[in-house]
Amino acid sequence: MALPTRPTLLDIVVQNEQGMTLIELLASLSLIAILLAVLSQFLYSGVRLWGKDDQAYERRRQLLVISQTLSTDLASLVNSPYLAEPAMKGDEYGFDFWRTTHDGLVQINYRFDQSEGKVFKSAGFWGSKPQENPIFTQVKEWKIEYFRLKTKNWESDWQPTDNKTDIPSLIRITFRVGTNNQEVLVIPIKAYHSESDTDGT
Repeated sequence: MALPTRPTLLDIVVQNEQGMTLIELLASLSLIAILLAVLSQFLYSGVRLWGKDDQAYERRRQLLVISQTLSTDLASLVNSPYLAEPAMKGDEYGFDFWRTTHDGLVQINYRFDQSEGKVFKSAGFWGSKPQENPIFTQVKEWKIEYFRLKTKNWESDWQPTDNKTDIPSLIRITFRVGTNNQEVLVIPIKAYHSESDTDGT
């Protein structure tokens, strides 16, 4: 004869446990969907802000590179009357000038190629044929202007007149790289060695 056994705690829990109703299931799924939507919106906003910060950093970096490269080269510009060619000549897309280096005088050339969207630079001694190298890429816009102190005007073309030591007082470069906004860079020009002060520089 089998004696009745006393129900255990597990048996009581299993007997009292009931399945989820359809309404409870739908309510749970709706709550999960809302939480996922809020989370995805938060993640999207974070990625978008990070992208803007990254673009702003890249824009500042490009501007700094262009500014430092041009300023360094133009800081040691030479306009001595003993030069074989004019101290500077140029147009709205590029210019040539002489500068001092540890190895002597070299002629620097900057040239914007609109079809390639690149700014090329070459540096060589008198009579040499230096190789051009692209230093700025993805350039959508590049315009150079030269300030003549005597007339107090900006000119898009700088060619030697009677005095080949003439140099502009300022060079203004308007450019746009990639998807960045238009930037304006103004560089003051101070000759390393000047035998003439035609423009008052």
